[in-house]
Amino acid sequence: MTIIDAIHDENLFKPFFRDLATWKSWFVVLKSIFGLGMSKEEFAVFQTLTGRVTPPTEQAREAWFIIGRRGGKSFIVALIAAYLATFRDYTSYLGP
Repeated sequence: MTIIDAIHDENLFKPFFRDLATWKSWFVVLKSIFGLGMSKEEFAVFQTLTGRVTPPTEQAREAWFIIGRRGGKSFIVALIAAYLATFRDYTSYLGP
């Protein structure tokens, strides 16, 4: 399950979003962080936000953003942390 699937799932993260339409740009950011495919409309947003001509094809190891006050940073970082903690297996990194 991708982070975008988890956001749209009624039993997972969707209840925490008041209006998904207002988060469209953040969904493009999440797709770029996780190397997920984008629609033509999303790719246009990606190009506007990043100035890049090709989208990432694999998950980023690190991401930096310049975002103003009340831009949703804390919410998105908490979402990413919850998603990674829930849907990724870190067994190989854990001690006995």
